[in-house]
Amino acid sequence: VVLTSLNFSDANTGYAVGYDYNHYGKIYNTINGGANWNLQTIFWDHDLKSVKYADENTVYIVGSNGAILKTIIGANSTSNYDTLCEGAPLSLFASTITGATYTWSGPNGFTSTLQNPTVSGNATAAMSGTYSVTAIVNACTSLNETTTVLVSTIPPSPIASNNGPFCEGASLSLTASAITGATYNWTGPNGFTSTQQNPTVSSNATAGMSGTYSVSAIVNACESLNDTTTVLVNLMPPPPVAGNNGPVVVGSTLTLSASLISGATYSWTGPNGFTSTEQNPTVSTNTTLAMAGNYEVTATVNGCTGLAGTTLVLIDSIVGITDMMTKSSINIFPNPASEIISIVSPEMQKLKIQVYNTLGECVLHSEFGNGENDINISSLSKGIYIVRLTGTDRTLLRKLIKE
Repeated sequence: VVLTSLNFSDANTGYAVGYDYNHYGKIYNTINGGANWNLQTIFWDHDLKSVKYADENTVYIVGSNGAILKTIIGANSTSNYDTLCEGAPLSLFASTITGATYTWSGPNGFTSTLQNPTVSGNATAAMSGTYSVTAIVNACTSLNETTTVLVSTIPPSPIASNNGPFCEGASLSLTASAITGATYNWTGPNGFTSTQQNPTVSSNATAGMSGTYSVSAIVNACESLNDTTTVLVNLMPPPPVAGNNGPVVVGSTLTLSASLISGATYSWTGPNGFTSTEQNPTVSTNTTLAMAGNYEVTATVNGCTGLAGTTLVLIDSIVGITDMMTKSSINIFPNPASEIISIVSPEMQKLKIQVYNTLGECVLHSEFGNGENDINISSLSKGIYIVRLTGTDRTLLRKLIKE
């Protein structure tokens, strides 16, 4: 191709003309300062020698046979949607030229004489390509102008998942399968949103974060259908209320008890390696002093284990008929009580008194002589306590309920 003339209307828009070796005229135009040149469709079997803009809308081209070509292409511009995804309408647009009729052509044999035709109401990737339009005024046809259409495919839906089910306080994370070139859009309960592929919702999950989370993938501005994943954050069960049948005497039966929690399994631990999965286990039918101490129990529901409940077991070392009679002769009243309790000891000359909570902590202590003795328990919290009564040669245990 031999180029004979070049002319620009501004820094970006210009024309070049010439001819090929068969002496057919060639016209090229650029809209980006010459970085790219587009060949215009023309049927002219003579050399083209000169091109010049009369104004921004009118170009004159001189041929070797003395003919002058006038084009109104400067006023004819085309466009389509910047971003087009499969399934969307595809429409073309040409600028308005007074008195003009239009001729469009494009991929798959598309033609139209409308100024702004709709190619399809449901675009496919096959409709991508270059569409051309010319304007005809008074039987004179302009040079063609083109617009490039790219119909992007809809990406597949990412596969959504999560790391649950799990318990309150655990870390909650979401995952989406990898899709080349994609960005992601997550939504979920409590207004959760994220553009990460695999976001962490919280490092300290709560039951309120349970629910359905949705994710879509976006490629070339085209968004996939959503995929969802259901998150279940299980509640932690409360600590069971632990108890026992003590204080008990050496050689008797020692049993433990835990409050009922719906759907729970239980785990007991205690002195001497004691374990049990029963709600209300029997430690022994022949209790020894070594079995005294704190026993703990936890409840597990839906795989979540709560805090432990604790009960203190006290073993009475009294044996023999005389001791049992002595035990029965010592009284604590009133019981339950809220402020003052009285301890009557008709037989023991001196009596050491210690009050323990269920954690095994001594919260009150005193020493009395025989007869009736008062203790102020108003400072104690409501609950169950063990009163240990120690004489010169024996120890007695009593359960006390503080109201």
